[in-house]
Amino acid sequence: MRQPQGAFFAVVPKQHGAWTVLVASFIIGFSVGARFSLEVILLLVSVIAAFLGRGALGRYLYLSPAERRTQGLSAWIMLYFGLFLLSGAWLMFWYKLWFLGLLGIAGIGLAAFSLSLEKDKRDMTLGGQIINILGLSLIAPAAQYCASGSYSLKTLEVWLVCILFFLGSVFHVRFLLRRRLEAAGELGERLRAGFVSLTFHLSALLAVIVLSKLKVIPLFAPLALVPVTLKALWPIIRRNRNPLPVKLIGRLELIHTLVFLVIMVVVFADR
Repeated sequence: MRQPQGAFFAVVPKQHGAWTVLVASFIIGFSVGARFSLEVILLLVSVIAAFLGRGALGRYLYLSPAERRTQGLSAWIMLYFGLFLLSGAWLMFWYKLWFLGLLGIAGIGLAAFSLSLEKDKRDMTLGGQIINILGLSLIAPAAQYCASGSYSLKTLEVWLVCILFFLGSVFHVRFLLRRRLEAAGELGERLRAGFVSLTFHLSALLAVIVLSKLKVIPLFAPLALVPVTLKALWPIIRRNRNPLPVKLIGRLELIHTLVFLVIMVVVFADR
């Protein structure tokens, strides 16, 4: 029989994109909150435990009853969710960070929806990816709240811009990977194939510009979305006769995420 510890590496999510969203959202959140403290560390423990627990539970639901008994997943699921609940309760009841309860409920609801999609093998659909982004991006306002000790309009601002950025990456990558032939075609084909991605990026940038002009978000907040908007425009303007390799797409997404992270911290830190 396989020992429980053998299940550890099997349940660690292999999606590099998901880990990128998690880590970037966390760094942006506590950096904007401008205080690295025990509360922030506890939140990181809670977030990672929830993420790993969701991965273990997703695998558990996918297996047959016989496989479940031999995979040793139950112990890991209980460990992860125990850590999630313990650290979350500590933050709420000891540090009085009650707003985390609301964010936690929202996150659990999105995770449950995501698991239902995964069980039906629909987690990689556009809807499934959007649900995952919404859930993971909640880490940004949670980290900002823990670091600052209070929630404000900035908490919502950070979450909004993070959602727009990460959702844009979903549309862009789907265009490059799922419409590979059209992405390497003539201008008309590229425009039709990338219409959704391009429309989303331009709409997101326009929305952030309008909000900045209305002084709802920082004046320079649109700068955070300018590089990714150009990224979405580039493969449509310039024809790549050979589709981009998956690894190269992943590296480019990571670079753009790092640029976004830096701009967000600079723009929102003094808000």
